[in-house]
Amino acid sequence: MTPVPSSRRSRRRRIADEDRKRAPRACTRCKARKSKCIETTSGICQRCLQGSHTCSFVTQRLSISPGVLQSPIRDYDESLAELGPSPSPDPLADVPDTTQSSRRDLCSDSDAPENFMWPRFLSRLRNAFYLEPNSSPAEREIARLEARSSRATASHQSAEAIRLQAATESLPPRSVAIFLSKLCIQHGTDCFFYFDQPSFLAEVEEFYNDLSSPLRRDPSFLCLLLSVLALGAHWSPRARPSALSGSLQIPAEDPGQVFCGHARILMADTMDRVSMYSVKAAFVLGIYLMPSSAVGASYLYMGLALRKAIALGLHHESEEPDTDSHERETRRRLWWAIFSLERTLTIKLNRPRSISQDVMTAHLPQRRATDALQSFDNLDHQVANAQFVKIIDTLIEPATWSSNSQPPLQDFEISLKTWKRSLPPNLRLPNVEPRSPYYRAVFHLYLNYYFAWIAIGKTSVVTKIRSHLRSAASGLPEPQTTKDDDITRQFRSCGIAAKKMLNILEDASQSGNMAPRSFTDFQGCSIATIIVILTGILERDSAYDARVAFGLRCLRRMADLHMAGRMAVRFVEALISIAEEARAKAKPFGSTQFDGDVNQEASEYLLWTDWLNRNTDTSGTERNRSNATRQRSRAHSEAAQAASGASPMWEEAAALLQLRNPSTPNQALVVEDVALPTAAPELPEEAPFDLGLDADFPPATFAENHMQLMGLTGMDMLDFTFDI
Repeated sequence: MTPVPSSRRSRRRRIADEDRKRAPRACTRCKARKSKCIETTSGICQRCLQGSHTCSFVTQRLSISPGVLQSPIRDYDESLAELGPSPSPDPLADVPDTTQSSRRDLCSDSDAPENFMWPRFLSRLRNAFYLEPNSSPAEREIARLEARSSRATASHQSAEAIRLQAATESLPPRSVAIFLSKLCIQHGTDCFFYFDQPSFLAEVEEFYNDLSSPLRRDPSFLCLLLSVLALGAHWSPRARPSALSGSLQIPAEDPGQVFCGHARILMADTMDRVSMYSVKAAFVLGIYLMPSSAVGASYLYMGLALRKAIALGLHHESEEPDTDSHERETRRRLWWAIFSLERTLTIKLNRPRSISQDVMTAHLPQRRATDALQSFDNLDHQVANAQFVKIIDTLIEPATWSSNSQPPLQDFEISLKTWKRSLPPNLRLPNVEPRSPYYRAVFHLYLNYYFAWIAIGKTSVVTKIRSHLRSAASGLPEPQTTKDDDITRQFRSCGIAAKKMLNILEDASQSGNMAPRSFTDFQGCSIATIIVILTGILERDSAYDARVAFGLRCLRRMADLHMAGRMAVRFVEALISIAEEARAKAKPFGSTQFDGDVNQEASEYLLWTDWLNRNTDTSGTERNRSNATRQRSRAHSEAAQAASGASPMWEEAAALLQLRNPSTPNQALVVEDVALPTAAPELPEEAPFDLGLDADFPPATFAENHMQLMGLTGMDMLDFTFDI
């Protein structure tokens, strides 16, 4: 048989481009590295696009002499030279001419896995040792794993590029982005530090004006930009000119959601990337999500920002010699801002601390000459807030109410009062003009100050109320206490702090400084109203009804914007009903325990009206119901005493426990089979509060928002337990 010519044997059938396993062509960089080259519509391959490299598809063929082609054996030195990495791409990359060019980009961060490919290295190693080119099973397995890893990396980079492109396309025009960024700085910065304001605005300008800027390919910066735009859009209603009040319609939902969605998607790509941009992005995004999801997403993002900051070493004072003073001060301010807000949030949500002050060596922020360039210079607020958080961090820990341990009253009184007295004049709320952009920052300092008194005295409030109710229900005398007793002092201090919180909230509301979408405002108003209601079970003054009415009005006004707030208002209304019944049970006929500020003559009159109300035959049905209720309560009390030998539980706790229990969402709020009213009897009549949903909440509503409800109202911080 005539042998087939070698030229016929070397010819192969052409494969269509769509069926090729290799790309039809490759850029010089991918060709030199034997990497798969995926060309994009922009004319740059994906690998060069991700690494910001020069991409060239110039094809050049080198003339090779026949002598080289006919050389059967390579020189030993040439074989050893091939053990090095592939040369860097250029138009003549096929022939490495210098040793320096062959070692270029050896440790590039963009494509480190491709710089050192094991199969090619093993093949060259066999060639250098004069072995046969046939690979062993181990080498084939390594080659297979390397190919799989390359495909996975390319797929991951492609998906990330798609998400990055989608997020970039969602950005508004440059002028709108600058406007929202300035709104975020002016209204959303408060007592914290996000970034150097002139530098960030310059980076935004660079992002929009320079299409080749590396910021456009940095998902961490883009995530930060989207978070800032979301927070700025969140505060955009406050920047609305009064002349446009009737011509434009305010969106019902938060306008920042359009940016928040893309920021949360990019957060997944920056999860394992630790940089200053990624820390700031998680921090700002956590602040934006605080009103709608303080217990859920906001708490998690805040913790993520804290842990990334720890990974960067921001909690330590930088001792690197190459770190300039500006960068060192930026690290300090960012750390104390993240730590202060994260610790404040954990206290308000009754969560444990994330880091101890013992391991923190970063100095407090210090004033610099460049602070005059900041459009919102809040350095004094940052320092005051950091000092305050350092105090409450050591005084407050999540505690169960069954514990008998009490914090030292004198210690926290001295620490908190000393901090307040040390505030400079520009941080004293009476000295701040209500129209000042710094009013809300100072307002929040005072709000958190009074909240600290509530958080520290919360145990005494419930301890005293339960002791009084237990004594009234069992008929046993209550243990004697004095006005100087620690529990009594903390009880009164907590009530005074709640009243002062409502006073400054009312001032802020009248001056137009209340923010409907502020978690601090809503939770502060809620916890202050709750404390006033609870302390009102034992003590009330003439302004009690007005305080509770204002608290409810304020909560209802802010609750119109999100479902969790509406449920929180219903929760507080149910608590009012429980407190009214508890007060009626705590002051039976013959009791001489009346409000401390009522004189003897008024006490006698109240005693007379109490007897009259109980004995007047207003309705036979109501009298029978009241008698039946007392009989059931007495029978339940006797049965509980016979079974356990202990004092009976406060029956109203069952209703409050039911509110906390997500397994019974649709069960009516009842206490001993008597339906609770939706408003307290002593409150002035108001139009019914429209929740914007059915009267019976669907089961999923409470099941999904149970933690959010408890955190938003502040009840989670109170940490109720119903054991004896």
